[in-house]
Amino acid sequence: DGFGYASSSWWTEFGAFLDVAFGGKDPKSIPNPRISHELIPNIRGGGGWPKGDLRFYFNLQNLTDPEESFVHTHFQEDFEWPLFAQWLFHDQVNMWIGGPEEITSQLHYDGGVNLLAQVSGVKRVALLPPSDRPFLYLNKSGITPNFSPVHLDHPDLKKYPKFAQARTPIVCEIFAGDLLHIPATWFHQVTSRGRNVAVNFWFLYPTRARVAWMRFLHRFGFAVG
Repeated sequence: DGFGYASSSWWTEFGAFLDVAFGGKDPKSIPNPRISHELIPNIRGGGGWPKGDLRFYFNLQNLTDPEESFVHTHFQEDFEWPLFAQWLFHDQVNMWIGGPEEITSQLHYDGGVNLLAQVSGVKRVALLPPSDRPFLYLNKSGITPNFSPVHLDHPDLKKYPKFAQARTPIVCEIFAGDLLHIPATWFHQVTSRGRNVAVNFWFLYPTRARVAWMRFLHRFGFAVG
């Protein structure tokens, strides 16, 4: 189901994928053989997505960042920061595109507040509170120290016995038009069903100085962004 996509063997930069799929660059420049030898040839040949169990999960980050020229040019006017979150520090906006079959993101937490907006398709989100951290066997090294190897749907209690002490996950489904608030440091495992598009907004908790400054601006009628 795609669980474990945080592994380096899964990653391919989206820009590199576009260069190869549509820009004529050598497919060998992409280390993932399923992409370079299955997906790319099908796309170039007009066949679209190849048959079989190959799934994709694209992540376009920093959609509103002027330094990210590609996404900024194409998406800057399509997204606005939610007004009700004006008291939080705006971090970044990301787009997630998945399909054609079900794919599950690995259980993990984010350091900031996460607002997940579903654009199309359905997502199933399972949540655990930060207090369950001791039972989730977080990666202590590498590029993903906030990720857990435990699969909430199929936990291996022989390999991860402490997980038996964790709470029962809070589970919900979000559909097109829904917005889900995931509090900072809460663990979440997200399953995308079928062709799927979502946008999420990351916020950081503001410092006391920033709160005071924003309240000052708000008091005198200035827009806070």
